[in-house]
Amino acid sequence: MDGEKLFPKTLSRMAPVLLVIVYGLATFPAWMPVFSRWTKLDESYSHGFLLLLVALFLCLHTARKRTPVTGFYPRWLVPLLPAMALYALGDILRIEAVEQLMLLPLLLGSLAVLWGWDQVKRFIVPVGILFFGLPVWDYLSWPLQKITVWVNELWLSLPGIEFEVEGVFVYLIDVGAFEIAHGCSGLRYLLVGLTLAVLYGELSYRRWQSKLLLVGTGVLLALLANWIRVFVIIYMGYITHMETGLIEDHDSFGWWVFAATLVPLFVLGRWLEGRPGEQSRAGLATDSGAPSGQRPVAGLLCTTGLMLLLAVALDAPSEPADGGARSMALSPMTSGDWSPLYQRQLRGWEPQIKKPDWQYRGTFFNRSALEEGKAPDMTALVALYSYEHQRVGHEVIQYGNRIYDSRTWQLQSRFPVATGDDVVLQGLKLRPRGHGQRESQDLHIAYGYYVQGRWETEPVLTKLAQLQGVFNRRTDASLFAVGLYCEDCNGQERLEALSREIRPRVQRTLDEKFDGAGAKAR
Repeated sequence: MDGEKLFPKTLSRMAPVLLVIVYGLATFPAWMPVFSRWTKLDESYSHGFLLLLVALFLCLHTARKRTPVTGFYPRWLVPLLPAMALYALGDILRIEAVEQLMLLPLLLGSLAVLWGWDQVKRFIVPVGILFFGLPVWDYLSWPLQKITVWVNELWLSLPGIEFEVEGVFVYLIDVGAFEIAHGCSGLRYLLVGLTLAVLYGELSYRRWQSKLLLVGTGVLLALLANWIRVFVIIYMGYITHMETGLIEDHDSFGWWVFAATLVPLFVLGRWLEGRPGEQSRAGLATDSGAPSGQRPVAGLLCTTGLMLLLAVALDAPSEPADGGARSMALSPMTSGDWSPLYQRQLRGWEPQIKKPDWQYRGTFFNRSALEEGKAPDMTALVALYSYEHQRVGHEVIQYGNRIYDSRTWQLQSRFPVATGDDVVLQGLKLRPRGHGQRESQDLHIAYGYYVQGRWETEPVLTKLAQLQGVFNRRTDASLFAVGLYCEDCNGQERLEALSREIRPRVQRTLDEKFDGAGAKAR
């Protein structure tokens, strides 16, 4: 075999390997946050590394069945270049979801330039299975939470339980309250169910009707498992007056329920395998008719050159050091009635926020109500946590960031807190957990998220508010919270008056620090 024939044959086999290596180097900054989420075993993406191994196995298995022939298909640059532009836009605006959504289209689009549609279409599912491990699914959490609340509202009404529903909170009258939080949305069950159904269908079926039926059933059963889990926990909390061990061990219980729902899924899968359309092998693709590669060098140089150009153009900016949060200069109390109280918490409460770039936390007591020889009867905590820009592990809405610890505090009610200028914060009334706790021990809290110059209180809207950075060049995100304790006063009214005084000062401080191009310099 002469050198002219050997070189193209070797290049045809090595070209996709070289392309994947260059792709990995170019997109590594975007994959790092994904890998970080995969290492967190208590989140919805802990199956990510297993998905990566499965994707590699499926790709090798598909390539062994019919080895792709490398060539150059320039018309596939038409979808590839917009995908690169969207990826670059996500990097420039520091919107990780946009970058992550483009990761797989970039890879498949580059392979399409080398292989053409007839060859690359066989790799869509083997590569696309990684989509179930990308953190972009977080945006489904809020709708899934609302659906879970609606289903359980219906189910709880059947046995005649007295309860009220407000937002994602279920209040059991004279018993306690449950929050259908991010982890109760069922997202992790949905992703695992989707993954198993897609893999089963890819390995076992040839008809798209069978694959879609199995995937749809897998989605319904995964959601059903979460609805049953939440209902059983709330019901057991009701009949045991919040003493059931399921409250603390709800994760393990949830996986047992999910495992039970896999039984009908695989029964359906086995039945679909026996259908005549799946047993017939007529019409299956054969190894004949593979396209002949033309200009493989041009294809390889074009795709790898574009990837390297993307990597150079989007050289990662330096991140703020993770040496701890820096102190924010803030004087929230303008009234002379308030004086500093040298404590870090308000009766054991403070927000739980991970790795802010800047923070302020101050506790105060009201001197006007202080009587000689007695402790102050009104105290307040003002907290502000800011991120210069949001990135992995430094997000104002992330798993682990909490306004209060539900293991210590029991939510009593929610209410709006008007602070002027049409800004309404979210109010909470909290009571310490445990027997014998009284209304006089309640805390009243107001909080809101200030993202790139916009106030929000809902998690999903707070995430989406980041998009407006396109127009105002801001990248900051902050959580502002005020807590108030008073022994003998209308806590909700006093909290609103205090928040109306403090919130504008906090907003001015954040605008001065982060507004416009000067934010990065500070």
